[in-house]
Amino acid sequence: MSDCSVRDSSVERLLGLGRRQMSPSSLPEIAAHMVELNHSRLSDLGVSAALGWAERSVTIRFTSSGVVGAVPLRSPLTGQDDLGLLVEPRFTWSGIGPAMAMSGWRVIPAILRHAPLPYSARDVPPWLLASTVLGRVSAMLQALDRRFDMRSDVLNTPHGQVRWAAYAGRHLARGRPDRIPCRFPYLDDDQGLLAAIHYVLRRQLVSLGGSASDSAVINELHGLCQSLLSRVAHIPPRCPTPMQLDQWLRSPLKTQVITDGVEAMDWTIHERGLAGQSDLRGLPWSMPMEVFWESWVEMLLCRLASRAGGTVQVARRHETTVPVSWDPPYTGSLRSLAPDLIWRRRSHTVIVDAKYKRHWSDLTRSRWSDMTETVREHHRADIHQVLAYAHIGESEDVTVALAYPCRRSEWMSLATRASVGHTALLSLPHRRVRLILAGLPLEPDLVESAVEQMHGLLSIGS
Repeated sequence: MSDCSVRDSSVERLLGLGRRQMSPSSLPEIAAHMVELNHSRLSDLGVSAALGWAERSVTIRFTSSGVVGAVPLRSPLTGQDDLGLLVEPRFTWSGIGPAMAMSGWRVIPAILRHAPLPYSARDVPPWLLASTVLGRVSAMLQALDRRFDMRSDVLNTPHGQVRWAAYAGRHLARGRPDRIPCRFPYLDDDQGLLAAIHYVLRRQLVSLGGSASDSAVINELHGLCQSLLSRVAHIPPRCPTPMQLDQWLRSPLKTQVITDGVEAMDWTIHERGLAGQSDLRGLPWSMPMEVFWESWVEMLLCRLASRAGGTVQVARRHETTVPVSWDPPYTGSLRSLAPDLIWRRRSHTVIVDAKYKRHWSDLTRSRWSDMTETVREHHRADIHQVLAYAHIGESEDVTVALAYPCRRSEWMSLATRASVGHTALLSLPHRRVRLILAGLPLEPDLVESAVEQMHGLLSIGS
């Protein structure tokens, strides 16, 4: 299903009941049990579920929010993770991998603590999981307790348990009474686990490229991986066997940190990706689309600024925050303003707020008077918000823009007519403010087209 949508699914179809002989009276109970079993998993994706009826069939109504991702769903019949839910953007993209690569990996999905799903997303690089894997491995190294292991050795003095049969038959018989075979407890790190960690870190380093990159995220992960490798460099790397992984997960002395770390190692060894639509097993994940959309618009504006000059400040890095000072300080409400993006260039300031909403599509299809009052009220709030940001600009000419996503078909139609935005002028004392409403595509292959259209829309160079 897509984000911010509603989908009704019959219980029979969800569970693959088909024509199986089941009492109709049991279906509501089965459906209610399924909703209860998966409440926390659905919540991780911002999805709610409620029972309903449609054409004499019991249904479950799934209502999604602005979060995309994938989670496994537990069957009320088997108690196993036989099902899965994938939430995709309502504004089409060519896949999470290409979209995130084009955006420069400014934000990355969160990996959820659930079982893998049967399918994996296409074109997602292995290092995308590095932030989670390295974080878990780092925590595991910090929490890894030294423990007593049994060690066998030949010593000069008795220590622990003396192996008398070996002593008499092998050493004493050869005239070496000073050679005493012993078995004793020895306090040491878990050599096998450290060897496995070393192996996994080397795999992660390969997935990160092994050298510096243009992406700040990759460089940060690269530095963390090198730091962790230095802590296990004294142990030769060794790929753990499935039996070893299982033993570490089943150990009665394990902690949640160890469990998480071993799971992360398993992801690396078996090259797990994010759950999606290919034929590989994938990990459950989630990502708020409004956060990704902000990073996407940031990428577009930064590309434009690299051509036309100027500097771009980003709310994600807390560069656009302007405090609101109340008198006295303990009164009032809002404490600061923080537009998503500010582009400063010579005597012109451009302030952009990215909104992951349907408003642009609604405006291109309908007249303002034909829209619902709810949509109009939300759009008014967006305009009032971005106009408040106009006072942040220090130059005489200020452009404030609302950037909404649009579908590929809408973009292609509007771009051919050079009509990808609407402009209004506001004459204020000592300042000229332009208000722009723009629709932008969420497609990697349309990035250059979008940057060119933004160039004309913002009248750069005038």
